[in-house]
Amino acid sequence: MKITIFIHSLGLGGAERTTAFLADYWARRGHDVLVVTQAPKQRDEFVLDGRVRRVSLDSEFESRSFIHALLSNVRRLLTLRTVLRDERADVALGVMSISSVLLAIAGLGLPGIRLGTEHTHPPGAPLARPWALLRKASYGALDAVVALTERTESWILQNTWARRTFVIANPLVLPLPTLGNVIKPDDVLPKHSRTLLCVGRMVPAKRFDRAVEAFSRLAGAHPDWVLAIIGDGPLRQDLTEQIGRLPCRDRVFVPGSVGNTADWYEQSDCLALTSDVEGFPNALLEAMAHGLCCVALDCDTGPRDLIDDGIDGLLVPAGDVDGLVFALDRCMSDSALRRRLGERAAAAAKRYEIDEVAAQWRRLGREFGVDWH
Repeated sequence: MKITIFIHSLGLGGAERTTAFLADYWARRGHDVLVVTQAPKQRDEFVLDGRVRRVSLDSEFESRSFIHALLSNVRRLLTLRTVLRDERADVALGVMSISSVLLAIAGLGLPGIRLGTEHTHPPGAPLARPWALLRKASYGALDAVVALTERTESWILQNTWARRTFVIANPLVLPLPTLGNVIKPDDVLPKHSRTLLCVGRMVPAKRFDRAVEAFSRLAGAHPDWVLAIIGDGPLRQDLTEQIGRLPCRDRVFVPGSVGNTADWYEQSDCLALTSDVEGFPNALLEAMAHGLCCVALDCDTGPRDLIDDGIDGLLVPAGDVDGLVFALDRCMSDSALRRRLGERAAAAAKRYEIDEVAAQWRRLGREFGVDWH
């Protein structure tokens, strides 16, 4: 089967990682897979399997005016349509909202199955109004739209003209690949310390300030614990300034973006997810797979799909910092609880291993008469 996957770039990110995992998996299964990006190949952070074909449209641009943006998007659509027409894929898959919109429009009238995907929960990551209107209408031109959670699927059905929807989560592939900058935990963290870990881009939605606040309230009662926040982003300076005002500032570490995330999961004792919104929290799934005790704010969407509260992790009402402090205190105080939750988390994460997720894509294919083995 011929599969074309269209995504903005293969830079660091959860959707990009999912694209690389699925492209490699399907190529290894004997499918003819093409990954198309707007961004140039030089920006790729993921190295694809040698059997995956790779094309860049080189169609990124900074909008200088409305007319410039309009003309640039028309050129982008025409270039993408040429690729789709020449490729004649059995399945074309758009990854994330704007790529799905562009695929829907560029693929009008062409043969094959066209699928869109949402990798965020749209209310938490709103598009600019023109793109939001295009998404509403253009999703009706797709054969189906894939959501990561049932709550996002419900939003798509209520707010777009999508004809069919499916829920398929992101896949888990272990061991995690090592990408980019390698920083060993032993080179950063004090020896013999316990580590509370946070992972992700330092953007407003992640709310790492909550993790810093919670840790500052717990630091006195848990002198053997440290907080490590790995990632980078526009709010790093704000976070650094917040940490600098704390009495426990020498126990909070922000090493930046690391390419060896697995090493940090393996050396940590607990993970905190403090976001206002998620699509499907890959860091939470990865931490669970590594047997970490996890505490997550029950934001939209993903934490409640992954964690069975009290069984394989702890869920705290969305935005509840006092509840977060209480739940973290429980875990930091009780090694037996951490061990029990971590063991069950690792078992629960197995249902997201790539073979299991690929089986859901095969079921989707059967709905359209496609042998997506």
